[in-house]
Amino acid sequence: MSQDNNAGFTEAELRQPGHYNIRLSDTGSMDSSSTDLGKGQLHAFKKQKLDLQGLSADFAVIVLPFGLVIFSFLVLRLDGISVDKEIFAQWQNAITVLATLFPILFAAIFGRLIYQTARWTLERGTSLGSLEQLMGSRTVGGALLTQFQLRALNPLAVSLILVWAVSPLGAQSILRMLGSRLDERGHASTVVYFNTDAESQPSHNDGGPSESHLDFLSFLGTMFGAALLSPKSIKTDSMDVWGNVKIPFLKSYDNDSWQSVSWSPKLEHHSALVGVPVVNVSMGNTTFSLESSYIDLKCYNLTGIEMDGVTQYRDFDWPDWESPGPFKNGTWYGFNNTFQDEHRRSWAIALNRFVDVYWANRTLLMQRARAMRASSPADAARTRPAIFANETGVEVKPARLYFQAMLSNALMWDTPGLTAYCDIAQKYVESRVTCRRTSSTSQQNCTVTAQRPSQRHHAPEAITPLSFPAVFRWISKYMPLATAVRNSGVCDLALQYMDEPALDTMNNDVSGSFINIDEEMFSLRLSQVLNTYILLGQMYLRAVGSTKTSNWVKDKWNETTEVEVVNLVEVYSVTGLWMGFCIFSCIALSASGILSVFFTHLASGPDVLGYASTLVRDSRYIQMPPETGQMGGADMTVEMRDMRVRYGFTGQNSKGQVWVGVGREKDTKRIRDYLAQD
Repeated sequence: MSQDNNAGFTEAELRQPGHYNIRLSDTGSMDSSSTDLGKGQLHAFKKQKLDLQGLSADFAVIVLPFGLVIFSFLVLRLDGISVDKEIFAQWQNAITVLATLFPILFAAIFGRLIYQTARWTLERGTSLGSLEQLMGSRTVGGALLTQFQLRALNPLAVSLILVWAVSPLGAQSILRMLGSRLDERGHASTVVYFNTDAESQPSHNDGGPSESHLDFLSFLGTMFGAALLSPKSIKTDSMDVWGNVKIPFLKSYDNDSWQSVSWSPKLEHHSALVGVPVVNVSMGNTTFSLESSYIDLKCYNLTGIEMDGVTQYRDFDWPDWESPGPFKNGTWYGFNNTFQDEHRRSWAIALNRFVDVYWANRTLLMQRARAMRASSPADAARTRPAIFANETGVEVKPARLYFQAMLSNALMWDTPGLTAYCDIAQKYVESRVTCRRTSSTSQQNCTVTAQRPSQRHHAPEAITPLSFPAVFRWISKYMPLATAVRNSGVCDLALQYMDEPALDTMNNDVSGSFINIDEEMFSLRLSQVLNTYILLGQMYLRAVGSTKTSNWVKDKWNETTEVEVVNLVEVYSVTGLWMGFCIFSCIALSASGILSVFFTHLASGPDVLGYASTLVRDSRYIQMPPETGQMGGADMTVEMRDMRVRYGFTGQNSKGQVWVGVGREKDTKRIRDYLAQD
């Protein structure tokens, strides 16, 4: 065979060890068989030595994925840690960069694995289809397109597509694995609130015209009027006009379970128009239990008086301001709405049962003074039901309260009026209070969320603050006068509130009112008015937030309770699902890097796949030196970069059939020129 027909090789050269015997048929087909190497002959192919470039690539494909795995676990450790804005921004920036680099890194490492796998399988021997599948799947798009082009639907095709799907999954999981959330963090604290079992401060007054006594009544009347005149939004709010927590009426006393409390538009929802002062509330959300009590009236025989000239009012009076008793049970005692005490009132209340004078015995009181936290033994007896909390065998019968009012401003005895009888009881409740405070300078926002009957031991419900003569005398005398014009007899704010709590139409004459009010509603409103005045008498200036110590504000009535304050803190939030995908993707990338190193060093021959120089190496139309058979594709390209080649017509056989292939540019005819000749 001539040199031209053998692409520039002589017959002897083609038969050298390490080359192939090439036999060309007349049709241009080629038969080849490897020539066995004789014993003692050197191998034509020597395994390539390790070089710095290869070692650097091996190091990179192992270390970089491993670094991503470490980064993922560092992010995982952030879960639940408080967020520092500046540091969080740095983490977010690092995540964004890595999410951008991940597809690039994955393409480089997994593409290298596919190439080295194809190279190794080629040396072992493989099918052309499998080899083409591998070489065509070195990118995401190529992995999809190659399977369609080759019409290949086999386990290898599915595996390649699934592995390439890890690339976008890994990038998205890195982006989404770290965020932030608001988490509740609690710490122990204390809250101080006013004890409604406190003594009634005005009960110590002697009733004389002293300056301090008149000042107290003036301030108390002003606060009482402010509570009655507060806007409807304040009356229905969970806090009063001074920021104290209002206690609602308990819905049911039949069981000891917690009963939820929700906001109500009804003005009769709360037991008083003023609340219990709560101080020392920390920033955050605080929930605690608050013990309190209030008077609960059940009124009946609500009767309107419209008969002119007929005396319908009860005639009752208070015997003597300083009188300790005894007060005869069943007899009505109180300050009437007449001029008997030189004061004319538009309404009046009386009570028919009081605590016996026995409980005012000084020897008995000395034994209880310390337990009652009273300033003197007499104080403990005169003002607080709590002295009966631990008593047994005490005969207690419920008292009744009598109410009567004049509904006109006419100064006549036979003016239209209203009367009612009420059973009176002291109710003890435990309220679950939730307070929220956003900063140390902001006002706290507290509300009662649940209630139940108090679980503590208390005095019998039939004993109320009104059961003590020293308390009832000043309430009966001064509460109807607190918001009234002196000696005018006109309807004061309290009576108008009992008729219409919103006070939309204030009128000194309510003779046409109290028509549509039933006994239940009247009971609630009268209870509110009584509880408001009694509670203000206990708190006095503390109700308006005063912290000054005086005779009327006694810190011994504070109740301190331990609470857990919960703050909403921004913390790192690691999404478990996305973190799982991220770690899986990084491990898959790391495994690809390790396997690529393994297959790189497992293969013995040079890198010949995927290089353009392979066209020259394998072309039978270009004469190549024997040593090119063991050169890698990149090395061969470097050595022969200036060689010009062309794909075209290289010649024809004896039958005139054209040979098409890759040859030197000057020896190969362009296909376009050949077609033009036709």
